[in-house]
Amino acid sequence: MKIQTFFIYLIFSCLFAQTLSGYEVKDFYRQDEDYSITDNLRNPGMIGPVAMGDVNGDGYDDVILGAPRATAGSNADAGIVYIRFGLKFGSGSGYIHESSYDLTTTGSQFSDPTMSSVNLPDGHGRLGGIQINGDVPAGRFGSAVAGGDFDGDGIKDIAICAFQNLIPVGPGRVYVLKGRTDIGGLVSISDEMANMRCFCITGRVNGDRFGESLFFTDIDHDGRDDLIIGTPGSESGGVVDIFYGRPFSPFFTQGVDSLPQPHTKIVAEGDGDALGSAFAAGDLTGDGIADLCIGAPFQSGYARNAGKAYLFAGASRDFPNGKPLPLGTVDLAVVTTAVEILSRTENEQAGSALAIGDFNGDGLNDLVIGAPGWRDYSQAANQGAAYILYNDGMRFLRTSRQSIEITEAETRLISSMSEERLGSQLAFLNFNQRAGDDLVLSAPPATPEGRFLAGKAWIILGRRPSNALKQYMYNIDWIDLTIYAMGEEGGDYMGTSLAVGDFNGDGISDVFFTGSGANSAGRSAWGIFGSSSYYINHIPDELWNRFE
Repeated sequence: MKIQTFFIYLIFSCLFAQTLSGYEVKDFYRQDEDYSITDNLRNPGMIGPVAMGDVNGDGYDDVILGAPRATAGSNADAGIVYIRFGLKFGSGSGYIHESSYDLTTTGSQFSDPTMSSVNLPDGHGRLGGIQINGDVPAGRFGSAVAGGDFDGDGIKDIAICAFQNLIPVGPGRVYVLKGRTDIGGLVSISDEMANMRCFCITGRVNGDRFGESLFFTDIDHDGRDDLIIGTPGSESGGVVDIFYGRPFSPFFTQGVDSLPQPHTKIVAEGDGDALGSAFAAGDLTGDGIADLCIGAPFQSGYARNAGKAYLFAGASRDFPNGKPLPLGTVDLAVVTTAVEILSRTENEQAGSALAIGDFNGDGLNDLVIGAPGWRDYSQAANQGAAYILYNDGMRFLRTSRQSIEITEAETRLISSMSEERLGSQLAFLNFNQRAGDDLVLSAPPATPEGRFLAGKAWIILGRRPSNALKQYMYNIDWIDLTIYAMGEEGGDYMGTSLAVGDFNGDGISDVFFTGSGANSAGRSAWGIFGSSSYYINHIPDELWNRFE
């Protein structure tokens, strides 16, 4: 019956696509993006991880880009992190507009060819941003990046991983740099440490790729964002370390197991689980406190590489009573405090990406789980899917149940194309200020318009509960009210990383995508700006009213 309903939907969508679908294409080959960041001459193909956050306190979210294979000074593969400051876009006096920004400088501007244009005035009365060089040769500084207010001063701080996987192999490192209003230009890690504005956490064993995934959220409800460090490649099957927010002073730099308390370590159920590959946070339990969801996409408890996600309820800090989590080690093989969302489908890799937001506009946050290894068995592997589990107010409470089957999801978004790996990245954002949070998801190895491995992404607009996506399964290419982005050229892998935030300061979320390929034009990041007037193909109000 579900399959029959699905095909009826496809036929209906085909017949009425022009009048009902509201399907807008953003083709980066045609430079349809609203903003791009280029780094052509020095580091083509080296920029990958992306995050967003207001690190200089000016009210605009900045774009944080990791280039872990970049040469810093004379150190090959030391890595560089670039931060492009947010801008006030618009028309009229006091507003600016630019469609791109080039990180590259000319040889006459700096004697050091690895210096970036973020160290120069950008024509808007300030420096273009920040450059932070890795301090360890072959350390791959910038392998992961994140922004969050660790010390609770109202300005986002910056977390950066250098997982150091080249010879000589050493334990990974995570640096946390304090955001501040006067930050800009070339920032020295050693100087920041000397001024107690940076600390470094080192991993446990050589080659552990410590900090390969980074995340911030305030799980203990104390007004400071907590640093979540994922080491999915750990020999134990993955480890997640939660280092709870605190002031930067007194300064410290030391091994992860010697961190000043409070600190929680979460250990995987089994070898090869890849615990900590993905994180999401949001209030799923209805108490107004962010809950933390952790992905383990290769967890094999029910089928090989089926995957699992673990939901830990946030709570006001009460560590003696284990709230939100006990201090010390939490072993997921024996823990009884998490709600598990599990797959029983071999190689589905559920939990590769996660997102929490109110997709159906009913006032309750929902959970979306990416499963890029999903297939319908009429195609080759890795079509990919995203499962949407709607919240009824009780579903995610630990008192109600301990585990949830991922097939209980009311909605499944799928790709019909082999090897697209839909659901590799997910995020919620407020893209058009209309009903429901909007969902962005990507398929980095997809091939749009014959551009092999260029990558695809979709922004699916939320809508009011009466018109939410409720059907069991939807082909991603036939969902109405969708913005569809296509990678610029073959091999871009656009959507390998994505981040959301308000880059242009209009109160509406924007989204930036990066890839892992060497774009011939040097474009490393592509941005699409949200807007309250985003109607998609000029859909009239009367049609919007059907979906809001």
